[in-house]
Amino acid sequence: MLGSLEYQYPVTSVVKAAVFYDLGNATDSLASFSTYAGYGAGVRWKTPVGPLMVDLAWGEDRRRPRLHLAVGYGF
Repeated sequence: MLGSLEYQYPVTSVVKAAVFYDLGNATDSLASFSTYAGYGAGVRWKTPVGPLMVDLAWGEDRRRPRLHLAVGYGF
């Protein structure tokens, strides 16, 4: 991953709306490295085990929507 921007807007005390833009890629060789963009929107819900994140994203390389679910914090 090269970079990610995310903006979160509080809807209630435990729910936030989010929009994001990601740019990057993973590779085994820098000679053939190219980046791809992805962007979308989602919801962040504050739970006792960490945030529950539900996102709908669009990847420029695949040209189709993708649903992404996550719980907790990334390390």
